[in-house]
Amino acid sequence: MHLFFSFLYGFFPKTNTIMNTTLSSIKSLTFTLLLLLIAQVIVAQQIKVSPQRASIKAGENIEISYSVENMGNGQFIPPKLDNFAVVSGPNQYQSMQWINGKSSSILRYSYTLRPTKTGKLTLKGAGFKTRKKTINAPSIYITVSGKIPQSPNQAIMPKNGNTNDPRLKADTNVVQMPDLFYRIEVDTNRVYLGQQATVAYSLYTVNYITNYSSVTTPNLQGFWVQDISPSRITPTTLTIGNKVYQKYVIKKYALFPQRTGELEIDPMELEVSVRQIARNSRRSFFRHYNTINKKLKCEGRKLAVYPLPDKGKPNNFNGTIGNFKINVRPDRTSCKVNEGITLNVGIIGNGNLKLIESLNLDLPDNFEVYDPTVSENIYEQNNVVMGTKSFEYLLVPKEEGEYTIPSIPFTYYNPATERYETKKSKPLKLTIYPSNETVSTPKKEKAIEDIMGIKTDSTSLHSTSRSKLPLVLFGLLYLAPFLALPLLISRKRKEDLVKSDVVGLKRKQALSVAQKKLTTAEALMSQNKKKDFYNEIIHTIWGYLEDRVNIPASELSKDNISKVLMAKNVKEAKCNKLIETIQYCEMAIFAPVKDADNLQQTYQDTMQVIADIEEDLTS
Repeated sequence: MHLFFSFLYGFFPKTNTIMNTTLSSIKSLTFTLLLLLIAQVIVAQQIKVSPQRASIKAGENIEISYSVENMGNGQFIPPKLDNFAVVSGPNQYQSMQWINGKSSSILRYSYTLRPTKTGKLTLKGAGFKTRKKTINAPSIYITVSGKIPQSPNQAIMPKNGNTNDPRLKADTNVVQMPDLFYRIEVDTNRVYLGQQATVAYSLYTVNYITNYSSVTTPNLQGFWVQDISPSRITPTTLTIGNKVYQKYVIKKYALFPQRTGELEIDPMELEVSVRQIARNSRRSFFRHYNTINKKLKCEGRKLAVYPLPDKGKPNNFNGTIGNFKINVRPDRTSCKVNEGITLNVGIIGNGNLKLIESLNLDLPDNFEVYDPTVSENIYEQNNVVMGTKSFEYLLVPKEEGEYTIPSIPFTYYNPATERYETKKSKPLKLTIYPSNETVSTPKKEKAIEDIMGIKTDSTSLHSTSRSKLPLVLFGLLYLAPFLALPLLISRKRKEDLVKSDVVGLKRKQALSVAQKKLTTAEALMSQNKKKDFYNEIIHTIWGYLEDRVNIPASELSKDNISKVLMAKNVKEAKCNKLIETIQYCEMAIFAPVKDADNLQQTYQDTMQVIADIEEDLTS
């Protein structure tokens, strides 16, 4: 390249400054293009890690992945796992695409790890080696808080997935797993109220599976549930202990808890057809296989749900949890009086989008606002529910002028940053022009003639008097809808009464149901099962309020309970007593309190406060 430009400089006279300048520009442009081409090749061949940073509690698992893009054949270099125990992995996934004659490939290696110490840990040393070069992966930074729990009966893999590691036999934490087992896997053991937890019902087998089907489905009470099961179940290969398993994710759910306490993740039964080598043919050259049908049932799991912190909670917080942003867009910024402007308010991000309600718009008084049209585009990506929820408002201005729609705030709790955050849209300016439409009304006489066709001459009066029967029939047909209207109204009222009986029946049965649940709490108290007792007390109160005052499960918060009960003439002191009982039980479950052994007093306080509230509601 340098010789080529030297030849050009020698060929043209050096006195020609224009040509020299042109050649210099061409040389600079050529080198820039070469640098961009090299940079593009470097970007195309790289290793991506997920996540880059994470914060977890001690005892929780974390899933990490390394994506090798467009590297061809080579060998993956595992990371240094000095401070981690391998629960599963490395699991390998490969995909290739051809677009417009160009190929691209992705190799993904994933691990499920559990930290063995707390503090700020670093995963480094991973890479991918080909015959020509080695590319190093970025480091992953993980912060582990809390205290490492002691769990000697938990099965883990040796580090780096090496089943020949001599520590495998000496490590007391490694348990030999059966050839076929079925279990519930949760990405976390503790969440905030409304925060997503991902649950997978996973089947592990050493042998070949010919068929499987679900016998039961879990109830998952206390959760808002979104099914994120894969449309096509593809097994993954992983090593646990000294066995190689095929893992099938039968069902996967995104769970959003609607109340605090310990919530039960129900088991699910499964029927499996397993192909195994027949015993008589194991030593012979020709092997025979038998298909065995088995029923499997996984053990239930419990998820600890914590209340959201009161510190820093804004007044406009409505219980939304996740990470979002707000986008406000009108279809136009100017129109005439009585014309419509469509205002689209979109909430974008990850979290429980389905439970987000329409926002309150602070509009000028001379705007008429209609109920919004709601649309959703919700999907799952990497086990996280995300998407967009849009509200389309129709705004009709009644007066001309220049107007400003103030910024619309949207508040949510971000569990990643552990604080309340508010995103605001930009203010919108609207210009309303006067309407130039005039309303013309036809003359009264002309309208009567056009509609009725009545003539006032004596001949027409004489002719109508001759044929009264058709007029009577016409009149009866005209009056028939009005005569049937009372019957329709009566029927509609009966249907409304039948529908309202469901709520009324729940109200009547609320007290008896609460008393039955308190009987269960009394039995737990006699067995000195403290945690289960306080958990049952909270569930009894939630269930009573949900049935008695018809509060949906999604709105069961301490602030909302006080507002609803006081609106129904329940005294403030009784509401405060109820909230104190709920808070005490939550503290007894999640954080030990000094007098947590006083179960009898808590039981009596709960019965008394329910009786007091019932008294005010029925008076």
